[in-house]
Amino acid sequence: MDKCTENENNLKIVRKVTWVGAFLNVMLSAVKISVGFFAMSQSLIADGFHSLSDLITDGAVIIGSRFWGIEQDEKHPYGHQRLETMISLFIAFLLAVVACGIAWKAIYTMHDKSSAPPRMIAFYVALISIVTKEALYRWTVKRGKSIGSMALVSNAWHHRSDALSSIPVAIAIVASFFFPELTYLDHIAAIIVSAMLLKAAFSIAAPCISQIMDVQGDRHLAEILKELEQNEPKIDEFHKIRSRTSGSSIFVDLHMLVNPLMSVADSHALTKTVEKKLKDHNADIVDVTIHVEPSNTD
Repeated sequence: MDKCTENENNLKIVRKVTWVGAFLNVMLSAVKISVGFFAMSQSLIADGFHSLSDLITDGAVIIGSRFWGIEQDEKHPYGHQRLETMISLFIAFLLAVVACGIAWKAIYTMHDKSSAPPRMIAFYVALISIVTKEALYRWTVKRGKSIGSMALVSNAWHHRSDALSSIPVAIAIVASFFFPELTYLDHIAAIIVSAMLLKAAFSIAAPCISQIMDVQGDRHLAEILKELEQNEPKIDEFHKIRSRTSGSSIFVDLHMLVNPLMSVADSHALTKTVEKKLKDHNADIVDVTIHVEPSNTD
């Protein structure tokens, strides 16, 4: 399978998985909000609107995936994969906003007292939400990692955030139903969840920021090239080794020193050998630029 076909298949997987998530978000939102009103559970209603907010990131991934898979053009010689990085940063930002919102509301309403305990049906809906969204998170992460999609893995964390946000809802419902004096547990759990979400947002944002700063895309390149130096007598040395990541693709450029009497044809064949070795080492490497230099001159 060529790289173009593989990219197209990966984008189809991204869109399919995200559409499934969007459909489940709509269904869960409708159930949570309607049952929340019926069961007199303010926390379940709020959780329903939280599920609805996940549609924003679903839409961002669906729309964004149609653009970051576009091939290179004159204005974008490295392709449009960096858009995937921007989408992932957007998701991380929304996760952080949700986390701060949960924490602020939990602290602000710490001493509020519910006029009446919610009905237990709200607990069962919260439980269904936890199980469903955690399963959706695991499936989305697995599919995202299998195709190397940072945006899909990032969006999966929004599913987990929804599962985590349902935990304090379930605790609050049970606590207020059986022990009305322990309703503050809901707020404590919400603060813990917000801290977990902030950590998730940081975990998503950190590699995206590294990409924007053009941090080395593959830390093991020097080791692979050192091995090539030792096993290929025609190569004298590699230096100025650089790599950067754009979306899920890695671009590499380096300088290769060879015998100054080597023919152009032989040196070209040697660059193809090096390129194949690097791409075999890391399937995410899509382009290798090699500058050939004579080894006995500056």
